[in-house]
Amino acid sequence: MKFVSTKNKIEVEAGEAIFSGTASDNGLFMPSVIPKIEPREYNSFENFQQFSNKMLSVFFNETVFEDDLNEIVSEALNFEVMQRDLSKDQVLVSMLELFHGPTAAFKDFGARFLASSMS
Repeated sequence: MKFVSTKNKIEVEAGEAIFSGTASDNGLFMPSVIPKIEPREYNSFENFQQFSNKMLSVFFNETVFEDDLNEIVSEALNFEVMQRDLSKDQVLVSMLELFHGPTAAFKDFGARFLASSMS
């Protein structure tokens, strides 16, 4: 998958997007295509690491990270993750509590994934 700048649609590979941080036009990188993920797929995993690996794989297939994604996710999310199922009346709703990581902050998810991707 390619990633594009939010400003001028500059298109780059995943590795360049991660290591650059921002595009040369000062835009942010985002996936060029947002894949559709069926809601029923969300409930078929035993833990958050499996869920994350599956959800991220649609963005990182055919990239330099594809073969190492499971290891990246396992390293980045090597702590217990608390999720709350708020589903009601067949409406699937889930909440991820971002303060359960090692530093009790949201960065335990994003920054740890970024750091693991870069190593």
